[in-house]
Amino acid sequence: MMLCHTVPAETLHFVTKVSPPLNWEEKGQAIGPMIDILQAACKSLGIICTVQTMPWRRALAMAQDGQADGLFALAVSPERIAQFYLSEPLIVSSYSFFGLSSNNFHYQKPEDLTGHTIVVYGPSNTQVVLEHALKDIKGIEMIVEKDDLTLLKKLAEGRYGKEVLGFMNRDIGESLCQAQHINGIKTIADYSAVYYSIGLSRKVVSEANANHFFNALHILNKSGKTAEILKKWKLSPAVKP
Repeated sequence: MMLCHTVPAETLHFVTKVSPPLNWEEKGQAIGPMIDILQAACKSLGIICTVQTMPWRRALAMAQDGQADGLFALAVSPERIAQFYLSEPLIVSSYSFFGLSSNNFHYQKPEDLTGHTIVVYGPSNTQVVLEHALKDIKGIEMIVEKDDLTLLKKLAEGRYGKEVLGFMNRDIGESLCQAQHINGIKTIADYSAVYYSIGLSRKVVSEANANHFFNALHILNKSGKTAEILKKWKLSPAVKP
């Protein structure tokens, strides 16, 4: 097992998945708003930060095992707090329900979901949120897909049925539909807000160094730099400057 950094690191290696509009890859380079925020913090500290994209399960395992210093984007949960030091929230989005454009379902409260089938990507924090939302609801069937893109394509093709709902991050879902030319899908309703942070592995980064890095992110938030970066990408900052 690698030892925690005991002096300020000169380089930090981060892993993430391709997840537009938060981050993606072009010509072998990771780009997007999360990358811009991360690199702005690294520049202010005078350190080099590298980012590698890969499937989410592999990225999570690498960061959990200390084979990478950090991971993003992370939604706050007890499990994540146990494994990572988490920055203050950087981006706010929402967990939302998607359906066919012909679907007339109106959502106001979890009980409205009684009798529905809901599809979610998992295992994921999104799946955990959905399971919590449905824990007291009767007559629900949940289907777990391998990724959001597969979910949306099957939903658009009617392969789950005309009344089935998809559950995912709103910004990611709408971005995938646009980028992949998936038609006939609409956002039906938002369920709850979700806040995304950057995590540093507790196995290889000391608490002192994590706080040093997170202070740089805090300064970006308070100065308005984070909001400026996100405005360019049409996303919302979690912290008002």
